[in-house]
Amino acid sequence: MKWGTSAAKTVTVSFWVKSSVIGTYSFAFYNNGFNSGNRALATTYTINSANTWEYKTLTISGDGTAGASYWGTTNTQGVGCYWDLGCGDNQNIPADTWTSSNARRVAGTVKLINTANATWQITGVKLEVGSVATEFDHRSYGEELALCQRYYYSSDEADSYMIAFDVTSGQGYYGVIMLQPTMRTAPTITLSNESHNNFDGLNIFRNYPTRFGWYDTATGSGRGLWQFEWVADAEL
Repeated sequence: MKWGTSAAKTVTVSFWVKSSVIGTYSFAFYNNGFNSGNRALATTYTINSANTWEYKTLTISGDGTAGASYWGTTNTQGVGCYWDLGCGDNQNIPADTWTSSNARRVAGTVKLINTANATWQITGVKLEVGSVATEFDHRSYGEELALCQRYYYSSDEADSYMIAFDVTSGQGYYGVIMLQPTMRTAPTITLSNESHNNFDGLNIFRNYPTRFGWYDTATGSGRGLWQFEWVADAEL
């Protein structure tokens, strides 16, 4: 999102919220003191009717002045989203202004925790670049699982790989396991619960986003066997 630079992009966060306490609440973006120092912006939204689901959208201009080093862009913390339910007044900052602070509340907004047995619920959160909120992406379990498996796949006992065939001592043997779906990048492959007959242990080679290979040299002749479980890790 290029936050911290002059090319910082506007973002919109949308969500459904329901609470037993009506009024104006605080929401904030923050970096939690990443790298070069604190940056935060607090704004507000209003719950108009008690115990009723309401749809909210908040559009905020990105941090265009701090410097790019204030915002993580890898697998460190990037942008934090904070729905305030009653932090102390020492956390107050001006509304809709980027500050060099880790505070996240606009003065005078609701402190839900001051009301006994109060409730606050949220769902359908979506953060996107631009000033227009689009409908929440309702994905099936299969779609969500496939997206996750682009980053990490772990076989289990039921999915363990097993192959048996006749081998000749001293001969090399090779195999390939196809990865579905295609992973984000070439994964790191880790084997576990490996067992074998007439072999001394597998070696992994040529791992790609779509597949990885293994090889071994037979230590004896006769029936050869491999069985193993594996993890393919392509996380950031």
